[in-house]
Parts: sequence; structure tokens; C-alpha cells
Amino acid sequence: MSSDYQLRCLDEQRWPLLNKFYKTHHTKLRANKHSQAWVLMANEHWLAVLNLAPCSAGAFLGGVFVPPTLRGKGFSRELISRVQTQAEQPLWLFCAPELSALYQRCGFLPCQDLPADLQERLTRYQQHKSLIAMHWQK
Repeated sequence: MSSDYQLRCLDEQRWPLLNKFYKTHHTKLRANKHSQAWVLMANEHWLAVLNLAPCSAGAFLGGVFVPPTLRGKGFSRELISRVQTQAEQPLWLFCAPELSALYQRCGFLPCQDLPADLQERLTRYQQHKSLIAMHWQK
């Protein structure tokens, strides 16, 4: 990956831009007032976004999104890697089984023992889709 990419944590004034980005790409994702939104950019062009929300045992990584035309180029891995270098706490996520290899390449490991708040959330989400819980720690 090129060092020409910039990592930016969006402030609340830029959330409308994030929501416009999501809407442009026809995803149901939206900015969350309880999260930090991180963007990987090149020359002000958004390549990948993700959200980090506080949880009882660190931060919950969600809403990773790369526009369909940019997928397969390593942008999500680059974004996650750069956010990990900034992280001072463990990161948790839930992913579809077919995405677990991507997150494992980013250093995440499948986990069975979750903090209570995350276990409750996983149980709720699994009512509608198959998900794997994963964890990363420096």
C-alpha cells in the first residue's frame, strides 16, 4: 500500500458527508453518534470507512465499507491496520463467515468468550444472520 493514503477521524460536522457517501453506494450504513468514523483517503477521495464504538472491553469495530468498484485492492486492510496503530484498547467485531479470513489477516482471532454487552449484541444480531465474533489486541 502507498504511503500517499491519509487516515482521518471525522468530526461530527463531517458526518453528513459520511452519510452521503453511504447513500451514494446504496448501503444501509449510517454515521452513529456513539462512534468514531475513520476514513482512508487519497487526494480527498474516500477509499474505505469504518466506525469504532466504545464497548465494555475496548472498542467495537463495525461498518467497514469499501465501494464495490474499489474492492479487492487492500483498502479495508490498510484502513484497519492504520486504525489498529492508533488503538489503545482491544478491538472487537462481528463478521460474516466469508469475511473471517480478511480479519484474520488483520490480526483478529475468532473468540467464544465475549464481554456481556457484546454477547447480548451478538445474540440479537444472530437472529437475522450468521456472524462470527472476533477480537484483536496489541
